[in-house]
Amino acid sequence: MLAELKTNKLTPKSYYHLFTTIFDEMLLVEDFFKEEIKRGRKVQDLYDVVQEAKYLIPRLYLMISAGSLVIENEPKSCEEIINDLLGMIKGVQSPIRGLFTRYFFLKRIKDKLPDKGNKYLEEGGKFEDTLKVLIQNFEEMNRLWIRISSEVSEHEKNLREKERVELKILVGESINRLSSLDGLTIDIYEKEVLPKLIQIILESNDVMSQQYLMECIIHAFSDSYNIKCIELILNTLSRLLNGVDIKGLFISLMEKLAKFITDNSGNETEENKILVKSAVAVYPILIQYFDRLQKETFMLGSQMNINKLLDLNTSFLKFAIKCEENDVLASINHILSMTLQCLKQYNRLLNNDAIKKLNKLLEVPLSSNHSLFEMTDFDGLVSFLDFASRKNLSLNIINSLCKSKTKEKLDSVEKMQKLLKLIKPLISDSEDAIEEDNYTFENQQSEVCKIIYIVNSKDPEIIYQMYNQLKLVFIEGGQRRQKITLPALANYIILFCHKLSMGYDDKSGLISEKLKKNYFVKEAINAFDISKIENDEAFYKLLIEIYKLLNEILTLIKENYPETALKLYLLSASQVNSIQSNRQNLEEACASFLNSVINIYQEGKYDQNNKYNLHTLICGYLLKFTILSKENLENIIKTLTESSGKMAKRGEQFHSMMNIGHIYFNLFKDGKQVLQCFKKARKFADYAMTIPQNLVLFVDLLNKYLYYAENGSDIVEIDAETVDDIIELIKNQIDTIKNENTDGAKFLTDIETYFNSTIKLIQKKKKKKNHKPIYDALMNNS
Repeated sequence: MLAELKTNKLTPKSYYHLFTTIFDEMLLVEDFFKEEIKRGRKVQDLYDVVQEAKYLIPRLYLMISAGSLVIENEPKSCEEIINDLLGMIKGVQSPIRGLFTRYFFLKRIKDKLPDKGNKYLEEGGKFEDTLKVLIQNFEEMNRLWIRISSEVSEHEKNLREKERVELKILVGESINRLSSLDGLTIDIYEKEVLPKLIQIILESNDVMSQQYLMECIIHAFSDSYNIKCIELILNTLSRLLNGVDIKGLFISLMEKLAKFITDNSGNETEENKILVKSAVAVYPILIQYFDRLQKETFMLGSQMNINKLLDLNTSFLKFAIKCEENDVLASINHILSMTLQCLKQYNRLLNNDAIKKLNKLLEVPLSSNHSLFEMTDFDGLVSFLDFASRKNLSLNIINSLCKSKTKEKLDSVEKMQKLLKLIKPLISDSEDAIEEDNYTFENQQSEVCKIIYIVNSKDPEIIYQMYNQLKLVFIEGGQRRQKITLPALANYIILFCHKLSMGYDDKSGLISEKLKKNYFVKEAINAFDISKIENDEAFYKLLIEIYKLLNEILTLIKENYPETALKLYLLSASQVNSIQSNRQNLEEACASFLNSVINIYQEGKYDQNNKYNLHTLICGYLLKFTILSKENLENIIKTLTESSGKMAKRGEQFHSMMNIGHIYFNLFKDGKQVLQCFKKARKFADYAMTIPQNLVLFVDLLNKYLYYAENGSDIVEIDAETVDDIIELIKNQIDTIKNENTDGAKFLTDIETYFNSTIKLIQKKKKKKNHKPIYDALMNNS
């Protein structure tokens, strides 16, 4: 079996497959050796016997297996056996056979070398010898690895280089074994191990060897070792051959250090704090090397590897952000500036991979705690992206601002201008735009609306200016965007007015101490620095300007989305009505908003199926209005009354008229008008009885009479005879439906339950002391 390893006819890849198969078999051979020892064979005799193998390669594999057992059973012989094996292995000069033989040697004796805490060190072994063996073996393996492609023709060289890549793990095993030694300290590593490894790597004069082995050093040894030896590592990088990907090595180093700082920042042990502090402390050294790489890149111009450069800058940016003790914002700006200079120097369109990498770089500072608005060259870099990337980045910018750990807000017109420039792909059409489906497009516009939420300044004048700026931009965005953006802006402007007026009312002493304890009221009162508003005149001047802006927005919404505009006009009027300070100055503004509501309602360009719902909504709002004069209110009520008779369904006519009765009761305390509304509502109920199910309207009417009898008897004169008449009418109709409509039970049960509950309530009221006089006159004949 072992004789197969003598071959020189296999490629490195095929030889590797052969080796792995034989390696597994050799484990069985070692088990056989162990059984021989248990049966009484001396381990040293076993080691001597295998040396009688005829050929070198089989002999070495058997000697290594037997030798590892000798060391295991006789620890004092460790040094002798290892030196003997190393001396024998030198006889294998074939690159592939020699490389695998040394790899086998390393795997079989790796746990049998003197190290801190093991028996081989305690039995007189020296840790220095372990280092010597591993470094010597590493040097020889590297030499053999390089020879694989150096001793072939040019025709075969490219093929051998590819196969060498598949064998690199064999050489790296020595470095991994060194890094796992318990006896290895930072001082030993810095003074003995790393200098020797670097000397071997530099003397190899081979691009692949230098590339891979420097990667091994960066990744195999702990971060504390890399931090301690950072200057030596960086100095080594600068001495590597031209073909070595130095940027890639620097990227690996940066990513490893950044991960170390991230993983250990929450660990509060003193030792860990020192390590993290040391990692941050190397930043000045690293940025000098970074700048050096950038300058070298500038010299290459359009020949530079832009993808690798972007990877480098991204990795260093991540590391810089982790180093909180330094001026991180200055570092971010420095790296962004360097990147921008390189892209300008490149002077070519970026391919798809480069665009993805640039986008990845720009996302890094967004995840930091530092202000996007202070990143000087961020917007310059955005211009190098394609439309799809610019749009995705715009969404990320919005989300980063909304989720910012520092709760960064838009508190100046300048910030707003910069933000709108950065998210331009979302708010306006571009020549290179890609058409989006409607669902995606509307979701994106909903994200745009989030920027309204982060508008925040203690100065209400600045808020007004920023909202005005947003209005102009949203208008330019076109009708499709306005459907989402303008209503959202209008809502926030109404909220802005509410907070502003609450603050001014509080300044005027019109907010009760009890109300101030409410969280939302307290938040509204403290939203702005009201001291910036000098007097009533200044307050109303600003408020009227804001209402003017709001009206302009609502007018645009009305053109395409009248129902939405109607609801926003109602909300605006309600906000005006809520103001307590000098209300007479604001009646005109409130009336203007309400007139717009009525105009939209009368024009009827909305969904007619919602006409009753809108009528109910308007009536509900009007119940709270106290700012308007009776004349203004009566004009509006007249329109609503006329509209009641034009509803599509009798039930809607009935309820609309009852709602108007509530308005007369609440706002004017006009009992006669309430009763007039009752009479009209009853007519609608009479007309509705062509459909038996509408009997429920009379039960509703009965309950309305009782409501006013209970709560408004001093205003509305309820006639007991009229109420009794309705009760009898309902009873008769129930009997009629039972007798004439065989299907009546399907809907009549609920109506009967509703009616019977009402009758029980009347009877209960009659029995109570101090009940309303009308109850004495009700149902005396029942």
